[in-house]
Amino acid sequence: MYEFPLSLSQKKLINEWTTKKNKPLFITGNSGSGKTTFANQLLNDYHIIHINSEHLKYSGDLIDYIKNSLFKMDILIMCSKHKYKALLIDDIHLFVKYSKSILTQLISFLKTIHKDHPIILISDEITHKLISVIEFISYKIMFNFPISHYVSLFSDKSNKNLETFIKQSNKNIHILKNNIKGNYTQNIDKEYTLTTRIKM
Repeated sequence: MYEFPLSLSQKKLINEWTTKKNKPLFITGNSGSGKTTFANQLLNDYHIIHINSEHLKYSGDLIDYIKNSLFKMDILIMCSKHKYKALLIDDIHLFVKYSKSILTQLISFLKTIHKDHPIILISDEITHKLISVIEFISYKIMFNFPISHYVSLFSDKSNKNLETFIKQSNKNIHILKNNIKGNYTQNIDKEYTLTTRIKM
């Protein structure tokens, strides 16, 4: 399990959310900073219902889809070590960009979910009134780690070009892991869109 360099206040907040789960956890930060990896680690003991930008293309009622996926018992759950379900909604920034109406419905729905079903929301760092609503109803943690954290991922930490490369990559783990052996190229971070999504 990867250890993220969380501050004491972040660890305290995560502990409170883990204990209570009385409202969603909202993880925001730079693109490619490890938000989704961290969320999956937190939900390791649950069967995760994933909602992301692919669901913007969903032709049916997304809320009904989530209800059927989250609340109904099925054979997979009965045979799995993960007896409980959690909801992970990724790419919130793309919902803001492409379908504010769906995001508004999701926010209303989230307020009705019982704490037996942990909820994590993930977004790149953006400013919008719907993001403010999510922040109001959630525990919020921001991923904005120091350069030293990303330097620690590399074996040749003394290379003078390393910090410059990390800054140019906007601390994007997707780019960094492609160059982890020290071949620092001038990659440009891809903007996540509906048609181009990078998975760790």
